[in-house]
Amino acid sequence: MENIYIYLMDGGKPICFWKGKPSDFADPNPGYKWLTLKADKSIDKVENDYEAGLISLKLAISHKQRNGAENWSQYDAWKKSPPRRLAAWKVRAHIYQCKDIPSADEDGSCDPFISIWNPDGKDIKTKSITDSLNPIIYEVLEVYYDYDDIKNSPPIILNIWDFDDELIGSSKDYLGRAVIYLKDCKYSTNDDILEPEWHDIKLGFDESSPASGQVLVAFTVVNDDYDWKVPSKYLDLSKYVECQEYNVDINVLGLRDLQSFGLMPIKKPFVKFRVKSLLPPEKA
Repeated sequence: MENIYIYLMDGGKPICFWKGKPSDFADPNPGYKWLTLKADKSIDKVENDYEAGLISLKLAISHKQRNGAENWSQYDAWKKSPPRRLAAWKVRAHIYQCKDIPSADEDGSCDPFISIWNPDGKDIKTKSITDSLNPIIYEVLEVYYDYDDIKNSPPIILNIWDFDDELIGSSKDYLGRAVIYLKDCKYSTNDDILEPEWHDIKLGFDESSPASGQVLVAFTVVNDDYDWKVPSKYLDLSKYVECQEYNVDINVLGLRDLQSFGLMPIKKPFVKFRVKSLLPPEKA
């Protein structure tokens, strides 16, 4: 068997899928694993890969001719049934900034904002930062997750978008996402806010996909009945960042070898510097 496919079905139609190798499930005593699905474009029920979702499963594959009949009952992974009830948890994502995110506008910039995947389906997002590829955000997003153990918890998914304000309504362009597993990062279990860490943003949906920027974020995980001392909307992350003020002098000596994008020649060139990445949101 060269490949293995796992399908998400809508009735009799496989609308999303995951493709991997049988060797990915060679461990006879596995834990739960989260798999990133892709949209089946031939069915076209789900349009974009970032809408395909993830699936958690426990799976083991054994080659019967090589290994003989497997006695699955000897392994802890198969001795207990999945829990019928999951514990409820609150997760806070303290989002500080992004860097090196891809441009989406004609002028080489973008107006980014971040949304966090929420099991309830509610739209939880930051404000958009205009005209920046390295936005300083300073916002806290809060979601509720259900899981039995931090090792099996669903990943935190931060989707990065470009906001477009159009003549009629508005739209957004997908720039990438950071998939962050709580078991692999530091997190607080009370009102303390830990030092944030950089996490890769990827446009692709394979683990081997190259990074297209990073997001700086810290997490807090508490029980559902935990009472925060300060509601998330009143948390000012800028107070946790030590800043120093500088004056920057830029000397532009000249321009040369400029090429016109159209039929008309360049007559009045000028240089524009974007410094919003150096300023907090209230000053940008």
